[in-house]
This record gives sequence, C-alpha cells and structure tokens, in this order.
Amino acid sequence: MQKASLYIYFLAASVGCISILYFLSLVAQLPFIASVVMILLAEFGLVKWFYRIKTAQAEKANTLQYGILIFGLILLISNIAETAQKHGAWDAWAIWNLHAKYLADAAHWKNMFLNTVSAHADYPLALPSTLAFLNNIFPNALLTNYSFHILILLSIPVIIYLQTCQRSLLLSGIAFLLLCKDDFFATIGNYQMADTLLAFFLLLAIIAIDHVEEDKKYIILSTAMIGCCIWAKNEGAVLAILYTAFYYKELLSKGTYKYSLIGIAIPLIAYGIFKLGFAPGNDIVNTQGADTLNKLTDWQRYKTIYNYWNDNIHAHYYTITCTIMLCVLLGLIKSKIPDKKIMFILSVCIAYSMVYLISPHDLDWHLKTSLYRLIHQLMPSAIYISVIYLAGSNPINFRARFATNQQRPL
Repeated sequence: MQKASLYIYFLAASVGCISILYFLSLVAQLPFIASVVMILLAEFGLVKWFYRIKTAQAEKANTLQYGILIFGLILLISNIAETAQKHGAWDAWAIWNLHAKYLADAAHWKNMFLNTVSAHADYPLALPSTLAFLNNIFPNALLTNYSFHILILLSIPVIIYLQTCQRSLLLSGIAFLLLCKDDFFATIGNYQMADTLLAFFLLLAIIAIDHVEEDKKYIILSTAMIGCCIWAKNEGAVLAILYTAFYYKELLSKGTYKYSLIGIAIPLIAYGIFKLGFAPGNDIVNTQGADTLNKLTDWQRYKTIYNYWNDNIHAHYYTITCTIMLCVLLGLIKSKIPDKKIMFILSVCIAYSMVYLISPHDLDWHLKTSLYRLIHQLMPSAIYISVIYLAGSNPINFRARFATNQQRPL
C-alpha cells in the first residue's frame, strides 16, 4: 500500500476512535474535557501505530497522474457545489443530525431513545457521535457537519485512484474521472447521511485485505473498518457477516485470527453496549413472525424488488454494473470461478434483497426511499474491485485459454 493512502486510513480510524470514545464517555458520565483528553491520547497512539505500518515503495508520480487527480477533484468539488443542500436530505435533519444534537448534550443525550416515531433511535452512532463531538468543539454545526461529509466524499475517489493508478493509469483515470463527474454520487454525498461513511469504511476494508502479505497490521485495519461498518449503520452487520464468510481464510487462520480480533473488538464492544443497553429494537427484526413465510413465497414481491433494482441500475449505476458483469464473464472464461471480491458484492446485493423481501413496511415505499442508497454504499468498492481485476487481466491469455477450452474433447 502506498504511504499516501495511510493518511486516508488515519482519517477513517480517527472517525471510529472519536465516535466510540465520545459515546463511551457519555455512558460513563465523564465530563467533556475527559473525552477530549482520551481522544487526543488515542489519536497520538494511532499516529505512532500507523507510523510502524509497512508500505510499498511507490513509483514517483508523473505530471499526468497529478493532472488527472487535480482535474478530477475540481470536477467533484464543482458537483458538490451544484448539488449542495443546506441541511441535507430528510434523513439527515430528521435522524442523523438530530441524533448528533442529542448526543452533544451530555445531560440529556438519552432522550434520543424516547423519540420512537420515524427517528430510528436504533441506528448506530459512528456518524452522529462524531458530529456531536465536533459540534462541541466547533459551535457552527452547519459548517462542521457539511465540512465533515465533504471530506469523506472527497476521500473515496482519491483512495481508489491512489491504489489503482500504479496498476493501470488508463483504467484508474477513467474510473476516477467518471466517479468525480457523477452527479448522483455527489448528490447522495451531500445528503449528509451515514451511507457515504459506510461506503468509505467498506472500501477501506476491501483495499486493506489486498495488502495483508505486506504486513499483518493490514488485517487489523481491515477488520477495524468492518467493525466501523457495523458501528455506522445496521446493514453493516450484514456486510460484516458476509465479509467474514468470504475472507475467513485471511481473517481466521491460525496466524491471523488474533489480528482480526484486535481490529474488530473495540467497534464491536461499543456496538454491543449501544444495542443491548440503550437502543430500541429494530423495526424489521421485531416484526418477523408467521407472516414472514407468506412474504418469502409471494412471487410478486420478488418481481417488485427486481424491477426496482433494474430501474435504479439503469438510471444511476449502469456503467459500473456492466463493468461488474464483464469481470464476472472474464472470470468464468479464465478460471470458471468469478473473482471472490465480485462475488462478495453480488452476495451483499442478494442479502439486501432478502431484507426487502421480509420488510414489514410498504414494499414500494421501502424500495423507493432506500435502495438507491444501498447501491451507493457498494458502488465505490465495486469500482475499485473492477479496476484492480481488469488491470490484472491479460486479454491475450484469455483468448488463449478460451481457444484451448474450445479444442478440448467432450
């Protein structure tokens, strides 16, 4: 991994650190100054730990690489400015920013759990806890919240570019510029919701797992980012389960499981304290019963879910979906088994669809208001995976392998 990428990892680790320690300080009823001291000490420890991570010796960037990076950031900043919303989307000011306001008040923060109508007090606290801490330091909440979301949004295409440009500047540059000029990507990032933060954590987890051979500390980074996914949104638990299932060899072997536990332990503990000690039950989980089987056998629900996936993909994610399908096809031609990372993304899509299938809410309303955000969570990782896969593919070898397969006797 390039050293420059670790600065972005430090940003993500800092978000996890701030949000967890501030929440635990509220639970322990510590004064705000105590949480500041704890967080500063933890940040100092993170700096020393990151300094010891092994990084690859990257080739010196040329003018073209810098030019693509600067031009792409200008495009994205322009899109952010054009699609900006003062207080974000409805979910931002009615849920995420509202939760941050509760958490910023140490004396009355538990009142957040009394608001049970459309406020989703069961949502994890990575985003609102971070914003609450920052708002106590910088009183201008509007500027602080907006700046935080812009920083996360900018970091996503930058780390994709940093981690792929040495593999193939052509593919990396195309992917980077397409993402930066994507109005829909900027629009959802401007919504000030936790979906972009979750997308950020998931992307970093997938990138880190690609570098475990360089240093086992990347296992800690990967599982810590997956832990932050759990701490960011409820669907992060689904991501963590599937991620562990697909990468169990890398994460749970005899020589690596300790590193995995170190990475995920603190986010998982904070999540457990929140869920078991404070959060109300989840609306989807609590309403399952005899009607669940009827929903699972209602083929009209499957058709409705498929139609919404199809409509969203064609409207906003057509290019990346075609690229993923190309990677699947190349994988089948090359080794008859699609790439593991691609299968992970597709499995998450299936898991999300199953949640919709058993949803207690009006299915059309649920799909209309959330599916585009769930796809947004996966899009950065899908782009990174596609570029890495295609950059490592040799079309000549594919043609030779395909020709060999054609000549084999039946």
